[in-house]
Amino acid sequence: MKLSRREALHWAGVSGVAGLLPGVRAFPSGPEGGPEWEPGRGLDSGPGWSRAGADESTLEVDRQAAAARDTCELTPAQTEGPYFARERPERSDLRFRSSDSVSSGSARDASRSSGERIPGVELALELRVLTAGIGSCTPLAGAGVDLWHCDALGVYSRVPALGTAREGFLRGFQRVGQDGRVRFRTIYPGWYPGRAVHLHFKVAYLEPDRPGGRKSDGRLREFASQLYFDDAINRRVHREEPYRQRGEPPLNRQDGIYRYGGDRLLLQPERDGSGYVAQFDIGLRGFGTVG
Repeated sequence: MKLSRREALHWAGVSGVAGLLPGVRAFPSGPEGGPEWEPGRGLDSGPGWSRAGADESTLEVDRQAAAARDTCELTPAQTEGPYFARERPERSDLRFRSSDSVSSGSARDASRSSGERIPGVELALELRVLTAGIGSCTPLAGAGVDLWHCDALGVYSRVPALGTAREGFLRGFQRVGQDGRVRFRTIYPGWYPGRAVHLHFKVAYLEPDRPGGRKSDGRLREFASQLYFDDAINRRVHREEPYRQRGEPPLNRQDGIYRYGGDRLLLQPERDGSGYVAQFDIGLRGFGTVG
């Protein structure tokens, strides 16, 4: 199906998208993009912010736009990659192997289907899925979120060439709650040639109705991207077993995909016992807010 120019800009996840949604930025403004609004700075102060003679409705729109800019950012899209699989369990704990009998998505939270746990450093990841509107960030309740990644030695499940076609480890999906959150328990990913350490995620959701009673076409929307880790933490983790068997991972800047917005897709994991915890906000364009 051919995408319209508007849809193509959305899925591109680049700075051009921000122009379609006043007050939301995909990338920080630089010298060529004009001055950024700073929290606490008056709307009437500074170059480009003069509002002499503006009516109250105009000022209100500006206030809402500034609030949205300060609180909600669009997440850069990145390639889904070749290893997404529609056959995966609905579960929160990805650390245990799942067999074909439970990997179709019909078995809810089939997290310990075989009892065999994938070795690696534990990672507890919370994702918050939001749609960016003018002056608001709205939880995208009911959306489906997939998470998948390789194991400590760089191997994905569901890949016939790797001998894992009938295995479903380190992949699964969940439904977003009313608070916009999903939580996964998994392991810190390993690496393979050509790529830095990363996770894949995909959000699937129906386009909501638009303001004024205008109905959406009800089409399923999908947004895919990736998440990365600080190089120093990657090196620390990969000195442990079983990661050390593969040696030190590549730096993020050596990854050709990371160069396209990867610095805005960095997790900030914190140590939690023998593992790590991390949180990330996924900001998606609010279809219901744009005419």
